[in-house]
Amino acid sequence: VSALCATEAQTILSELHTIRDKVENVEVYMCLPLQDYKFFFDKSMVGHFQLNSWFHTAAARKAVKEDFGTVTFQPNHLHSAIGDLLSWRKVTVYLGACTPPDHTGHVSISCSLPYEKESLEAADIVILEVNENLPRVHGDTHVRIDDVNYFYESNHAVPTLPTPAPNENDFKIGGYCADLIQDGSTLQLGIGGIPSACAMALKDHKVKDIGTHTEMFTDTMVDLYEAGIITNKRKTLWKDKFVATFVLGSQRLYDFVHDNMAVELHRGPKIIDPSLMRQNYNMVSINTTIMIDLTGQAASESLGWVQYSGTGGQFDTGNSARECSSGTGGRSILTLYSANKGRSSIVPRLPEGSAVTFHRSSIDTVISEYG
Repeated sequence: VSALCATEAQTILSELHTIRDKVENVEVYMCLPLQDYKFFFDKSMVGHFQLNSWFHTAAARKAVKEDFGTVTFQPNHLHSAIGDLLSWRKVTVYLGACTPPDHTGHVSISCSLPYEKESLEAADIVILEVNENLPRVHGDTHVRIDDVNYFYESNHAVPTLPTPAPNENDFKIGGYCADLIQDGSTLQLGIGGIPSACAMALKDHKVKDIGTHTEMFTDTMVDLYEAGIITNKRKTLWKDKFVATFVLGSQRLYDFVHDNMAVELHRGPKIIDPSLMRQNYNMVSINTTIMIDLTGQAASESLGWVQYSGTGGQFDTGNSARECSSGTGGRSILTLYSANKGRSSIVPRLPEGSAVTFHRSSIDTVISEYG
């Protein structure tokens, strides 16, 4: 199992293909691979390595499109992905990254906890890439050095993900979202043009005392904190704290979370467990979908038969918000453009092969640029 995004063990993953002739049928479980690692990006790796992807990125999509035969998709809800895996497979090796040890003999596995801690604890062999550029993040990120089999040093820059600038439709959708968010609500928000536009609209609306309980901690949340919109002081759970399962964004974001006592990362099975998340005061979850039909079936991860991304925590967070009963009740918002590349995104029925991410029985609020 390999760690996610900012804590990918980039050095060893970049060299994994070099042992091809020494291994057979090695399955690498990974979410959101950020690079075209040769262990899955070369046809000669068939029979030696296979990437079992929990969430496709451009690299995984390209390998599938090129028909390398090295990538498969593993459907899951993110909060239960590692539990499902451990119920039927043994983790032999865990690969991740960490900060240098502190004076107590602990390292921080830094920016990612959706499944990392469980994988590390279950693995026969734990290998961590020590990178002094990683932020030391509070929460459940600490690992005793005695629990690690091998360390090796690396000093590459922490991977960043720029926030796209909102377009005209993003601003319209973001404004409609902001209209539905009350003072004191707890917010789950992802990355992209629409979340950024929603954050800008919240500033304009002068919404107060927003809390955060989210899958992904992003630059947008720093913007809202600095604008005085996010205070976390009216939250039900982890009052006065930002809580998330992973951090991904700019260097400014990594500087913000480094040794910040107001930011905590906790395990994915805990943070985005619907039974816990729904306890938040006025929980609001804002997610994006690709296409929706007139019965309410939402396809957020595939284009017909073609797997584009993954379920991630969308259903977990959205259903938690829909079932929230604290305060005046929560709201699950799905956003989409009414059309994409000249084709309607709102259709009588989904195309054949579409993966339904959000079932029609769980749909709450859907927003396009038209309302």
